[in-house]
Amino acid sequence: MYEKNNLSYRLYKYEYPFQALGVVVIPTYNEADNILPLLNSIRSTLPQWCIMVVDDQSPDGTAERVTTWLKEHGGGFLVSNPKKTSLGFAYCCGFRLALMEKFEFIIQMDADHSHRPAELSQIVGLLKKTDVVVGSRYLSQSGSENHDWQAKLTFSKLANRFLGFLFGRSIKDWTSGFKGYSHKALTQLMEGHWERRTYSFQFASLLYLIRNGFTPKEIPIVFDRRLTGFSKNSLFIIFESLWVSLILKFRLFKKTSINGLIQKRKRNQ
Repeated sequence: MYEKNNLSYRLYKYEYPFQALGVVVIPTYNEADNILPLLNSIRSTLPQWCIMVVDDQSPDGTAERVTTWLKEHGGGFLVSNPKKTSLGFAYCCGFRLALMEKFEFIIQMDADHSHRPAELSQIVGLLKKTDVVVGSRYLSQSGSENHDWQAKLTFSKLANRFLGFLFGRSIKDWTSGFKGYSHKALTQLMEGHWERRTYSFQFASLLYLIRNGFTPKEIPIVFDRRLTGFSKNSLFIIFESLWVSLILKFRLFKKTSINGLIQKRKRNQ
């Protein structure tokens, strides 16, 4: 039993008969029909990697299916939260445990099959050369398939253009949930406070790393529609994320302005 911010969670560890090169962290809530095909695909693509599922007490039995799979295949972790938390809290649980286990590389991805396990190898290859890798939906070589909800894709593109306007166009996909980190980068990231963040975790964490000297490398990915079930994002979460982005921009502007005044005073002395 572990405890963070007065919220306890249970960790189940299933030993792996190999020297793990890294871990894939997957937050889940009601992904029972998606999770087993995903776990099989990840293990097939990265046989020497561990898998960590962070489940928010899914009522559809997601955790039970993960437990059965891990008992059979080993090489993974199940983190069980006692209630529905935030995306930021789920990732922080997984990330902090990944650092405790001293994994050299850590990858985050969604459980709904919108991220292709076949593209994990590309991220792993780049992580050996750089500290942060972002699977981008909006590079010239990127693509999307099997989507019958173009309105959502269009809104996502507009949101990323807005974030690019606020924080810089060096990143094309600020809200990507398909990312890889070195141990060094993730250690820096976990010095921040992310547990209360929802969808804004995706871009706020990326901005935090950039502000601390890291240069993310984007690679093109194919973004698929979810296999089954429904998206967890709501209008409230979307508007909350937009509000957070404006607050972050204001803080950056205020900090830059203050630093500029300090430098100006030093020059005039």
